[in-house]
Amino acid sequence: MSAAAPDMPHCSLRPRPGTRYRRLAMANSASPRAVSSLRSPGKSVLRVGGTPAASVERYSGGEPFADVVNEPGGLLPYAKKHIGDLHFADLEVQVAIDAHPALFRWIRDAWFGSPDRERVALDAQGTGIELAHARLREVTLPALDHAARDRRFLALKIAPRGVRRTAPRDGLEREEREFLAHNFAVRIDGLDCSGVLAVDSISVRTSLPEVGTKKKPLLIFPDIHLYVDADRTDPFREWFEDFVIAGNNDDDKEREGSIAFQDPMLGEPLCVLSMVHMGIFRVAELPPPEKGPRKVRVDLYCERMELNASEEASAGDTQQVSPVKV
Repeated sequence: MSAAAPDMPHCSLRPRPGTRYRRLAMANSASPRAVSSLRSPGKSVLRVGGTPAASVERYSGGEPFADVVNEPGGLLPYAKKHIGDLHFADLEVQVAIDAHPALFRWIRDAWFGSPDRERVALDAQGTGIELAHARLREVTLPALDHAARDRRFLALKIAPRGVRRTAPRDGLEREEREFLAHNFAVRIDGLDCSGVLAVDSISVRTSLPEVGTKKKPLLIFPDIHLYVDADRTDPFREWFEDFVIAGNNDDDKEREGSIAFQDPMLGEPLCVLSMVHMGIFRVAELPPPEKGPRKVRVDLYCERMELNASEEASAGDTQQVSPVKV
């Protein structure tokens, strides 16, 4: 005879938190399959507000996933686990810098505290993806280098509250211009910037408001790191001596500037990053490189940035924000 089974603790069946929410969310999603990353030989297109905004070099993310909830196991010596709420992974997209103004308007609005957009979609070869209540979480401008010749892209991180598959639509109606890493120009008021050789990538992360609160989070723009020919750093060193060492760093001593991302023919910029209320806070010598000119890193802070499709200011198209010293 086999041994009697040991007594087991009684486990009652009960609805688990989030069950109804999960079913509703899945019912409203056309397919729970993951959105695979790809680099298609045909152009994929990012749509913003229904407008074909930019061609997509590659993308990943957007797949559904669930929280795993741990609960006390009662008489069991280990935790019980079950599925919690349904979420969708951020969609990470690399797009052409020569984008439609609709994309730059979304970026501008996100940097002024309104990151939400409806009717955001990605049309890939053979399939389409529609994002519900899309929020622009992060924008990364590429690193720049006068010694490089490769293509660079604008990287976006988009947080959707829902994802569903749709039929793809027509692509871009215009030919986009490529952006190459060496086609850029840095301008800072009152400074000779011709010695700038490279610029680190710039990532602006939008802090999304917490669920259940109406308080808008504070957006802190990142620092800018320039790499300057060591023999041409005098303008930056003089600014540092006056601004940091001598202490002349009130608001009216801060400067404005821009980085122009130029087309291959160095004509009209593809887009311009405007930087407001800039200050210098460090000038650092770098070790001699194996080849090429010796560089010095110049670190700048910036209170506010705007990314526009052209250098013309969008006065009247954005609210004016008073500068605040942080």
